[in-house]
Amino acid sequence: MRFDNAFAIHIAYTTYRIRKVAVMANEPFPDPKSRKVGTISLLTAKKMKGWDDYVAKSLAFTKAKHEMEDAKDAVKEALKVALKGKSLPSGVRVQDDTNIDFIVAGHEVRVIEHMQKKGGRTRTNDDLSAFF
Repeated sequence: MRFDNAFAIHIAYTTYRIRKVAVMANEPFPDPKSRKVGTISLLTAKKMKGWDDYVAKSLAFTKAKHEMEDAKDAVKEALKVALKGKSLPSGVRVQDDTNIDFIVAGHEVRVIEHMQKKGGRTRTNDDLSAFF
């Protein structure tokens, strides 16, 4: 329980600092796009109408997404091989450790270099099973 209180204090202080910076910058603090309500157990979810259909479509989507990621990785590797060692108009010189990616936008493919790695997120669980 002590850890939860310390974490809540940390979140409150961090939120305060963010709001203070937003006010100092004379910009409105953005409204949250969503907020967590809680969780329900998987056993409870399995009893809900439409769950079986969701699982089937979710598995198909996951399989397609993994296949798409594999194909995209192959294209990224081909881009890296084609551009390796060349000086690009942007001044970037592609090396083995360059994180090359691409985005399909309309009728063109934008090739980009990721400068920073993505960070992970932390999550907490509020059990909502009692409401079902």
